[in-house]
Formats: sequence, C-alpha cells, structure tokens
Amino acid sequence: MLLSTLPLRRYAPRLGFLVDSSEYLRANARRPIPWFHAARRLATAAENPVDDGTQTFQSAPHVAPNWQDDDASTNSPSKTSFSRAWDSKYFQQWAPSHVLRQWLTQGYGASEHHDHLLRSAAASRSTRLSIVALQVDMMRAETAQPTCLSEHLITESVLVKKLKFLASKGIALEDIELWLSILKPENPAEMVRRLCSAERLVPPFVILQVLCLRRDYNDPETLSRLYGCIFRAVCGEAFPQVSIPESMNRESDPSEATAVSQLDKASPQYRYRWPPNLFIRLVSMMTRHSLHSWPASLPSIARLAERYIETMPPPEKKGISAELVVRQRQNYVHNAALVIFSHPARYMPLANLRYNWEAQKVVLALSAKLARPPLIDQSAFRAIRSVLGGLRKSKPERLVASRLSKAWPPYRQAWDGLDEKRPVEDDYSRNVKAGVLAREAGYAPQDVDLSLDIIGGAALGKLPFVHHRTTTPKLGPDASSAVIMPWAASIKATRNAQEAWQAFLQPPQPGLSPCAIIYNEMFVKLYAREVTRPNALPGTGLEVHPVHEANLSEFEKARLQPPRPSELYEQMRNQGIRPVGACLQVLLKNATSMKEIARYLMDSRQQVQASRVFIDLIDRRKSDQRYEPDEVKHILNMPLHLFRASAVGVTRTLPYSWVHEGLKRKNPDIHRLENLINITRIRMEHEKSPNMSVWHVIFDALARPAIAVLPQPAGLSPGAYETENRINALRMFMRVFHHVHETTGVVDILMFDKLCLILRRAITAINFRRGQSRYFDEVIDDAHAALKAAAAKLSQRIVTDENPQSQFLKLPSFGYRLGPVQVRSYFRTLAYLGDHDELLNRLEWIINEGLGADGREELLDTAIDPDHPDHERLYISLLIFKSYMSHQVPPETMEALKARVIKVSEEKGLAWSWPDDEDVESFMDAELYRGDEAAFWEEAHRRGRT
Repeated sequence: MLLSTLPLRRYAPRLGFLVDSSEYLRANARRPIPWFHAARRLATAAENPVDDGTQTFQSAPHVAPNWQDDDASTNSPSKTSFSRAWDSKYFQQWAPSHVLRQWLTQGYGASEHHDHLLRSAAASRSTRLSIVALQVDMMRAETAQPTCLSEHLITESVLVKKLKFLASKGIALEDIELWLSILKPENPAEMVRRLCSAERLVPPFVILQVLCLRRDYNDPETLSRLYGCIFRAVCGEAFPQVSIPESMNRESDPSEATAVSQLDKASPQYRYRWPPNLFIRLVSMMTRHSLHSWPASLPSIARLAERYIETMPPPEKKGISAELVVRQRQNYVHNAALVIFSHPARYMPLANLRYNWEAQKVVLALSAKLARPPLIDQSAFRAIRSVLGGLRKSKPERLVASRLSKAWPPYRQAWDGLDEKRPVEDDYSRNVKAGVLAREAGYAPQDVDLSLDIIGGAALGKLPFVHHRTTTPKLGPDASSAVIMPWAASIKATRNAQEAWQAFLQPPQPGLSPCAIIYNEMFVKLYAREVTRPNALPGTGLEVHPVHEANLSEFEKARLQPPRPSELYEQMRNQGIRPVGACLQVLLKNATSMKEIARYLMDSRQQVQASRVFIDLIDRRKSDQRYEPDEVKHILNMPLHLFRASAVGVTRTLPYSWVHEGLKRKNPDIHRLENLINITRIRMEHEKSPNMSVWHVIFDALARPAIAVLPQPAGLSPGAYETENRINALRMFMRVFHHVHETTGVVDILMFDKLCLILRRAITAINFRRGQSRYFDEVIDDAHAALKAAAAKLSQRIVTDENPQSQFLKLPSFGYRLGPVQVRSYFRTLAYLGDHDELLNRLEWIINEGLGADGREELLDTAIDPDHPDHERLYISLLIFKSYMSHQVPPETMEALKARVIKVSEEKGLAWSWPDDEDVESFMDAELYRGDEAAFWEEAHRRGRT
C-alpha cells in the first residue's frame, strides 16, 4: 500500500503508532506447491528472484541461451531448457538459500524431491550469490567424487565467467569460500563462532542461514555474540573497506559500471544492504530465537529496528520522491516490528510479556525522534493491545478490579466520593484505552477488536466484563472464526464457571451453535481451581473465584448451575463436535484415568494408530522391554502438542505413596511413569530442536509430594517406605535431569525450581540427618552438586564485547532471569542442606549483582517495586538467611552484611531493609504451621541453630 493512499492521521503522534502490515504478511506468506513445478522453475533466478538475501545486483551479465562450453552436449535439457525465472509468489519455500541448505546438510541422493531441486540449481545460469556458492561447492564435490549430478552441473567455463562477473563487483572466490565455511558446520554455535570471527563482510543470505528457524540456540551467550555481529553487519561499520575493481568506478569507465543493489556505496566502508522486507525477515527470525530461550533480549532487537529505521537511506532511482519512499518504508518496518514483538514467549508467556512491551516501547519512541511520526495501522494497534492485555495489572486496574460487584454483570461499585466523581472512561484498562485510540485514528472495529475489548473488561454497547490477563486470542483463517472469538472472549472474561455458563448460553447471533473453541473456554472454567488467597483479584490467573450466593430460590440456583465436565463433553459429542486443538489438550490434561485419555484421543480422530500405540506403551507392565521399530515410528508421528497433553494426563493417573493411600491400593500403575520417561526419551531424541515442554511435565510429576515410584513395600513400616520412596523419586529425577542436560545442554528455571523442591522433600524424609545410609547420601550429594552448578549457570553474566555497537543494543548481562521466587526456594534448600558457604555467596550475589550495587544491570529489578509480589519474596529470602545463619557466622560478619544491605536499600529506594528481630519472630511463628518447613525449624531449634 502506497503511503499516498493512507489518510494522514494527526492523532498518531500521541502514541507514535503505525502503516498497513499486510505487505509484511504477503512478503512472508508461504504457499505449498508440487515440487516438480518448483524444480522446473528453479534454474534461472535473475529476473524475478525471491528476496532471501541472495540477490546482490540489479543487473546480471548477459547470458546467451546457448552459452555453454563447446564440449557440452547441446541436447542436454539441464543446460538449456531451464529458462524461467524464480517466481517469488509461488516458490518462496524453495528459495536458493533453501536449496543450498539442503545441499550442505543432506547432499545429493537424500530424496528424489531434493535431488530435483539440486539438479535444477546445478544447471542454473543465475548469478545469485547462493546459487554461485552452491555451484562452487558442487563443482568441488563432483571433482573429488563424481556422481550423476555432474550431468546437470554447469561447465567449468560457465562457472569461471560467473566468478569473473562477481569479481567485477568486488566479490572474490575467497569470499565464497568464507560463506561456505560458515554454513557447513552442523553445530549452530560453531557457525556463530565462524561468522563472528570473519574479517570480511558476508551477504544477508549467510546470516539468515545461520538464523535458520530449524536451528535453536539454547545458549544466550551464543545469541549475544550473534546479535552483536548482526548489528555490525546491518547498521555498523565493523568490517574493513572492500576492494572495488576499477570497472565499478563510473567516472573512469561508465560503460563497465553496474548498479549495485545491496553493496552500500553510501557508507564509508562498503557493506551489504538490507531491504525492508529482508530486514523484517531478519527481525522475525531473531525474535523467534529470543522468544524460545532469551526473552530478555527483545528490547535489544527493537533497538536494532530503531537504528535501521532512523538510518534508512533514500532510493537510488530518480524521478521518485525520496521523502515519500523513505517514509513509506519507515512505516512498513515500524508496523511490522510492532506485530513481530507481540508474539508471546514459548515458556512462561505472561511473565515474559514485559519484555514484549519494552520492545514495543522502543519502537514507539521513534515518534519523538523522526521528523514525521510513523503512522500506525490496525494490525499494529491490535499487536499493542494484545501485549497490554497480558501485562500485570497496573495500580489503577487493580483498584478497579477490587471495586467490581460480586453479582453479574460486574458493575463498578462506588466506595467513596472520589469513585462517584470518576468518569467511566477512567476505569478502562490499558488494552481498552488503546482500542479507543484506534477508533479515534479512523479504524472501524471488527470482531477481533471486540474480542480484545471484552478481554480488556469493557466493550462498546455491551455489559461490563472482568478484565482478564491473557495472551492474544488466536484467529483462524476463515471469517467464522472471527465471529466466534467474541463469544469465546466473553466466556473467558468471567470469574467462575457459573458466570461462564451464562455467557456460554448467549451466542452473539441467534441460532449460532458452539464449536470446539467455545467448548474449550468452558472446559477451562470447569476444570480451573478455586483461589486460595482471600485478597486475590479476578482476572489475574486461571483460578476461579467462589460463586456469589445471591438471594435466589433453589430452582433458580439449579438453573444457573453449570454442568459437570463429563456432561458437557457428552453434549459436545451429541452435537457432532470432535475434541480438537486446544479443546482436546484441555481434556487430556485434566483426564483422571487412562480410559478417559484413550476416549479423547480416539474421538479426536487425530493420528489414531499413533494414539493407540501410545496408550499400549504407557500401560506396558515391563518398562525395560525393547520397543519395536513400528512402535517407535508411530510415537514419532504423534504431534508434539498432543504428546505433551497426553503426558500431562498420564501423570494425573499416577498413584500416590503408600502412606497417603493406606492399604487400599497395591500400586498397580507404578510402571506408567517409567514408561512415560522412556517414550519421551525416544520422542525428544528425534526433535530437530530441543523442546523442554514434555520434560517439564515429568519433572513436575516427580516433584509432587506424594508420588509413588516404588512398588508395594514388603515388611517396611509406613515411615521407612516413605523415606525409600522419596529418595528413589530423587534418584529418578536426577537420572532424567542428567539425561536432559547431556542431550540438550539446557538447565532452565523450571528444572531448577523442581530440583529445589524435590531435594527439600528428600532431606525432610531422612529427618535432616545425614550418614544413615550411604545410598541416601550419594543421591543427595549428587543432587546438591547439580543444584549448585545450575544456580551458578543461571546467575552467570554474559561476556559481551565492549564496543559501541554492543553498548547501543544494551544486550542483557544475564542469559537467565534467576528471580526472587527462585532465590527464596534456593535459600530454603541450602538451609535444609546446611550449606553455609553457599548461603553467604548467594547473599553476596544479591547485593552485588542482583540489585545492581556494582552499577551494572539489576537482575532482581522486579523486587524493587513495593507493589510487586517479588518485593515480599526477596524479603522472605533475607528472613530465611537471618533466621538460620545468625548462629552460624560471627557477629561481625552479620553486621557487615547488614550494613551493605542497608546501603543498597537506601540507594535503590527499597521499602524494606535488613530484617529486624520482630520480623524474624513473626516469620518463625508463621513457619511453624507449614508442614515440612515446621519440621525443619523444629530440628534446627533442637540442634541449637536458632
């Protein structure tokens, strides 16, 4: 969409908002086509290329149709018949860089599909950089070991002419060798190391291949080096000036000069240009990696987009308004970046949405920096609203939530005169206020905007709802999905199952039947747990609030009563609706027996044979029995999201320990957990990228307080069996922990949390006394060492280059966010273990690095806010430290630590400081009513520790 066709909205500078990002969507759309059509069109890629970072020049050398070596056969179809251009509309998924990747990873002969693409690329006359690099590597491989690919490969003389043409543009054979050396390693970390150590510039397609979506970077330090290298390649001047031949000098030889499209001659040091659509693809791939393993780096990617927009050069073509084109491109990148930064993280999406908002704020701040603020399109408004709707509620939003009436609809109650005077607009959430700004900017609201309004708590012309904190509602490709989403949002924006059931019975259009999406939202409410905290606000989590008992008759109460989950499922099946998508996942996660899991899987009709094999393998009595190849094949065919949901359901069917169930059960299902671990190991070994979601399910199951991992005891007392059971649960946990760490190299926050929890329970089982059993001590010592190593890794700073580029990006100093929740759990576990030295080291870490006393980044920044729950959590960590360590270290050491904490507290403006004796006493009184914690403090008191 041209900028001239857009209305100039003067309202946009108020937020710095967006242009139509449909161009971005079209540029990134992929349409599958038959491979033989792609192979037929793959040979020539100069006229209409896909913009994958491989097209370097606007003009290519003139190649005659019969341009070939004299010795070549004139009847060879591979050298003459491929004359059509690479069509960017239909063949994007088979771009030149894709073919190069297939060659480097699989070679020739992997499959007929890939071989057709490789043969077509081998015969191509294109001078695209990836095609030339591919043919250079093919020529070398075929010279060393000839195959049938040689019949289709261009001749050496043709390749020499291509290299001469590229040499006239300043690209030598050494550059191509450098690109191939970067892309050949299988290890992504090695690719990044070679890319960052390159002394010459590389074209965009090399960087995009390193960032390929099929590769995952689980080490934030590797991502940090890669992002710094990308910034220097896109916006910096880190590379030496390229030697340009005399033929490129227009003044000396204008006839030999050729237009350069991606070599930036405006820069004092030549570097490759990144057109807007290619840059957006780069930002999208970087964001994908960050959302997977390093959400804190999203603001740094936003600063890269900010610098790119600010330094966008004018077009080289004459006769076009340079200002108009630059403004159009700036709006395009601005809008697309806002949409990209709205995608939630893979793990803990709600907790990490604050990084999405920080990234969007960096982009929105361009409104105050550019001469003319960028325009904001409707898609970008929705992206902003989706992020605002998932953020932690602000103080005004919490105030409004506390004043909602308990009856439905939840009108605001006026508690005082200030509430009476405050207009209704002031009670709108940030999400709804952004929607109002979008309407004022001239965008007509659609069904998706109505969904965002309902989740935000207020919709125009409708009754009020409960502001619900959630991620973006996902829309389907058809128009009916947009009609359904407001209905689903109205069910979500309720406080309990009874209110949700009333919304379920009120479709947006008369006669509209519910679909699986609507049933999914209703099942979520029916299965949700009730809140336990009396001061919990509605809409802050998945928990539901108690039903308000109004003055109604028994008949009316029965009419408003929602059905049970089993009854609702029967109603859904009677309507001919199968459980699919999120609805199926919710049902599987809340199943209470293997019979229910099997029924849901069979009713869904998704991978029926794979589902049957999964059920059979889970119920197999001999967990050490070898799996047949067909069984492994079916397990690998099971979709990962379905496999994970089924695994959650399996863990819900596991038995509890003998002490909790008495003699009623003989633990017949002990084998299921071991079978699930074995199946998960097979399933995850064949994943192209490490995925921790299923392993998290197993870690969570093993860390449960009463999980049974041993069979029915013979002759053991209940207490002895409980001790054996907990120690064996820890042993099994560590076996899975070491396997995951060795195969993926990942130790994340959830693994750390669960390790702290299960280790405390194991120590409690032996009554905090070591030396009773050598086997017990070995298991606990192994877990203790792994816990300290994980804490060191999660709190380790990233070593970054001290250069202007890295300082501008402001890459986070920490790869992981070891927050106050983890600090509190770690402190408690170290006290259980009696590790005094590590407790002192961790407190030093909190003072020096966690709170930023050394002037660097604050890791525990959320604990500084008195209204944030992390503020109290970190203070509890100090209470644990003082309560336990006051008699373990000399008084002068405690006084020195107290002085340092007070100094940091005063500098940061914290509402708390070093705990006083009264706070410690109150804390100890509360701990005596907390089960295992009470046992620990009683034992510590008995030993004279407190």
